[in-house]
Amino acid sequence: MYRALSAAFILLLLTQPVLAEDYGDSSAGIYAGLSYFTPLPDSGINDFLYPDIGFQLDTPKHFLDVGSNFPVLIPDLLASAVRFLAGTDALPPLWGALNGDEDNPGRMVIMRGNYRYAFFDNAAHKFDVGGLFDAWWMSPEVAGKHFGNIAWNLGPTIGYRFRSGPFIGHLMAEAGNGFSNWGTFNPFVGLQAMARVRLGKAFGLYCRLHVRQQNFDYSGFEPNDYEYQPEQFDVRMWETMFTADAGLIVHIRL
Repeated sequence: MYRALSAAFILLLLTQPVLAEDYGDSSAGIYAGLSYFTPLPDSGINDFLYPDIGFQLDTPKHFLDVGSNFPVLIPDLLASAVRFLAGTDALPPLWGALNGDEDNPGRMVIMRGNYRYAFFDNAAHKFDVGGLFDAWWMSPEVAGKHFGNIAWNLGPTIGYRFRSGPFIGHLMAEAGNGFSNWGTFNPFVGLQAMARVRLGKAFGLYCRLHVRQQNFDYSGFEPNDYEYQPEQFDVRMWETMFTADAGLIVHIRL
């Protein structure tokens, strides 16, 4: 799946010379697509696929990208609650259908935000700096046991944007720290690339690739299962994680 989404990203890059119409210096839109997460080798975290919804604003001075899966996740959880009351103990319908009824979500982005302010812009090229926050719902594996871990990540970012007609490409580097249920020092570094192309005044396509390496502290976890001892979780683990998103943008006139 992530290979297909990576191919979509490359396709957007190749498409831009063909589309010549210029839509101005600023853009805004609501996007919706699928987000596919997978750990890179040597990890107990599972793959996970789920819809992604967000809003993006890109002007000569400002860049804003905020998103969450709540608009999809909340109805999905409500449907699961209705099924449970009716006597069916099962995962949320969409969650289960997209992930083969896998209980452990791997990693799900609950919410995220990224703002940057440009210190250089000449229409085609822009360099900007800012910061990000995101909240991840994760199900790591330590000593053979999966358990929940919510991480709130904060950190500075630096970005570069290239614009040519209907095509816009972004590169971003990030670093920071995550504050989780079981430890308060979880440093990370990462890289993100995003491509967008307008197919007309109202619609466009996007694809985003994101790699993050993070060091997680699980020492605060105390299992309620007598099979495990608390000291088994007094560990730090590096996790290298890859996400690929792709979907449709509905443009908003500025």
